[in-house]
Amino acid sequence: MRRGISFTKRAYILLAITASFNLMAIVFDQLVVQQEDKIRSFDHIVNEQKQEVNYNLYAHKIFKELYFKIHFNSSDLITDINFLTRALNFLNSDLPKKINDDKIIKLKTTYKKKINNINKKYHNSINDSKILLDGVTKDSAFLKLVNKDIRTDGYKILS
Repeated sequence: MRRGISFTKRAYILLAITASFNLMAIVFDQLVVQQEDKIRSFDHIVNEQKQEVNYNLYAHKIFKELYFKIHFNSSDLITDINFLTRALNFLNSDLPKKINDDKIIKLKTTYKKKINNINKKYHNSINDSKILLDGVTKDSAFLKLVNKDIRTDGYKILS
């Protein structure tokens, strides 16, 4: 004959402890899953903001490069224009009558070369600026950011 299994008080206590630990494992597992969801959503927000910052840095670098390009081109242009002004003043004065024709012809050819260089530099500067600005204006993320109402203190504008 078979005997039935009899559980002692100690077996019931161990079974209860095991069940409670099993329930606690399930509860803590769910807490971990919820925490991971919060972390994932926070990471998503941080990545979006990081991307906006990268777009802003990219645009800032382009504008800075454009600023330097314009600054140095204008500096060169001012230098060339000053030279041309001095040459014109010289040619319009009484001094060229006292100087031989070879030097005046040389000065006139230099003057013409400088004017052509100014013209080329001006057109190159315009083309370079267009290329840089086209790169910025075609960047949809930057345009979206520019068209968005953003306050510098981080708060959104209420409408």
